[in-house]
Amino acid sequence: MAFPPLPPTPISLPERSNFWNRIVARSAGLDETSFANTNRAATSSTAPSSPPTETPASAIVTNDATARANVNTTPALDSAASHPVTSITPSDTQTSLDRRTAEANQTTTATPAAVSAQAPQTAVNSLPATAIDPSYRLGPGDSIQVNFFNVPEYSGPQQVLADGTINMPAVGGVPVTGLTLAEAEQAIAARYSRELRNIRVTVSLTQARPLQIGVAGEVRQPGFYVMTSGDAQAPSVAQAIQAAGGATQLADLRQIQVRRTVQGGTSQTVTVDLWALLQEGDQSQNLALRDGDTIVIPPTTSMSAAETEQLAASNLASNAPQSIGVSVVGEVGRPGAYRLDTAAGNRATLTQAIQAAGGITPEANLQSIEVQRTARNGTVQTTTLDLWQLVMSGDLSQDLILQTGDRITLAKAEAMTPEEMARLTSSSVAPSNIRVNIAGEATSPGSLQLPANTTLNQALLAAGGLNRRARDTVRLIRINPNGTLTQRSIEVDWERGIDPENNPILFNNDVILVGRSSLASFSDGASNLLEPFFRILPVFNLF
Repeated sequence: MAFPPLPPTPISLPERSNFWNRIVARSAGLDETSFANTNRAATSSTAPSSPPTETPASAIVTNDATARANVNTTPALDSAASHPVTSITPSDTQTSLDRRTAEANQTTTATPAAVSAQAPQTAVNSLPATAIDPSYRLGPGDSIQVNFFNVPEYSGPQQVLADGTINMPAVGGVPVTGLTLAEAEQAIAARYSRELRNIRVTVSLTQARPLQIGVAGEVRQPGFYVMTSGDAQAPSVAQAIQAAGGATQLADLRQIQVRRTVQGGTSQTVTVDLWALLQEGDQSQNLALRDGDTIVIPPTTSMSAAETEQLAASNLASNAPQSIGVSVVGEVGRPGAYRLDTAAGNRATLTQAIQAAGGITPEANLQSIEVQRTARNGTVQTTTLDLWQLVMSGDLSQDLILQTGDRITLAKAEAMTPEEMARLTSSSVAPSNIRVNIAGEATSPGSLQLPANTTLNQALLAAGGLNRRARDTVRLIRINPNGTLTQRSIEVDWERGIDPENNPILFNNDVILVGRSSLASFSDGASNLLEPFFRILPVFNLF
């Protein structure tokens, strides 16, 4: 880069030397006044005999400046010619001059004085658009890199101080809080315009300041979070959700709201669709956050087991081990509240909750299981699931992933064929074993543990069958899930298959009472009546 032409008037220096003589003399380690006279004499003595040579453009600038300095020599410099000086040959002078000229061409950015006649110029932000939001505004705690293209000693890292300024060399504090990177470049260039001209300034963000972000709605741990980044990239909506423990199973990822206060104090709300990020990889939906942003995740209007499964498999849901509380009522073995513990990466599902409640009863309606879920805003969402599809075809999409507070209701089926009942009681949602109590005229009465799909006849056979005193009709007593008792008389038919009326499938804790026949009852009554008489007969030796 060539120096600009010097003004025609002499330059007054404290040493009263010509500007360029001063530079060259200092580079050679000589006295400036003596060098000026020697250089003038050497130039006049060699000028007539010097053959014309091609001079580099940079040397032309320097030699031209030297010539102007010789023409405009002041009287003080003329009078100094009579002083004793060090002997310097014309070749030494020219060598020193050429060396200094080359150094000047390489180090034109070395000193502010050498570029004091240049105008300011703002460069484009050095960070790529994907690294930081172009509208990101600086604040206290941000670390930036300021580079001057032609004044490297002014370049270096800076941190925005608590008062919103950066401390720049030579000019002091420059306010940058609230400015974008491009605006900060302009502010710095404007401040240095008093000292320098034609400067190129670039400002890049090397470390974003910690941001205060609010996260509300359907996340595991709503609240305010201080988010930092290991590089210049601002935290995103997805990272904020992860910091809040992950989204709940009721979160509507299609309608996430980001509320932001812009300049002037006005509020702005942007809706992002993170479901598009999960399904299509649309990174444009993963909005970069600013300090003070608030993220609101609303509850979904309808629950979907399939979408719940996809959400649980993503990194937007929490994978940490957790314990959730649910309640199970209706046609299950032990209705009530249960706490389900899950390992890392696993989820508590509908079938696990039913199994914890003792499994379904043979009369449970698996085609219409209701799950009620309460959102954080108090609204209740209800979804109906068909576990019969899971039993019949293995449709795992019906096995809903649960969360704390879910209420599961299993209704009673209105009608069910024996084949359906047998299939139901042998499924994974049914208990593997049931306990049945048999009392009365059975060969081996007592409490028996039997397979879940055991019928009445099979239970009686497991107890050794009926003895000779038993009647052909038994009573079946059942404790219903709602706490009530029902009982009915069933005529035993050993040849009948599964029949809801005469050979039903038993429930857990069913009680079978086997009564005595009429003949056995009469015999027992007569025995009781005659027992005292038979006790005294031996006394009278009647028999």
